[in-house]
Amino acid sequence: MFLSLIPKKEEVEDLRDFRPISLVGSVYKLLAKVLANRLKLVMGEVISYSQQAVIQGKQILNAILIANETLDFRLKDNKSSLFLKMDIKKAFDHVNWDFLMEVMSKMGFGHRWINWMKWCCSTATFLILINGSPSSFFRSSRGLR
Repeated sequence: MFLSLIPKKEEVEDLRDFRPISLVGSVYKLLAKVLANRLKLVMGEVISYSQQAVIQGKQILNAILIANETLDFRLKDNKSSLFLKMDIKKAFDHVNWDFLMEVMSKMGFGHRWINWMKWCCSTATFLILINGSPSSFFRSSRGLR
């Protein structure tokens, strides 16, 4: 897999000023599409009803509306409350594969499914194209493609 660094702005000073774009192989794309289509069949069973993103027919903006309505309700009733807003920056870049596989096992996914997911996560090798020149290959140890 090639990883190309695209500048986010004209004056780049830091690695965070680049957006990494991966050029994924066709075998991975095909397998990922098959797995994604099969996962859609059980999404309603494995993802909480309160989840507002990643589910067809729901939007992440629904969560903002619900939070706003809840805050308004609490303010009108003059009740003590604690609100917490969390945004985990680049969460998909920090996913621990062993933890993900353990969670899928606890949720009832079979060994074959978990092994396919493990393959998708862990088999990629990367090289970075910098000004058109490739680096040497390296493996990722966390995160999702």
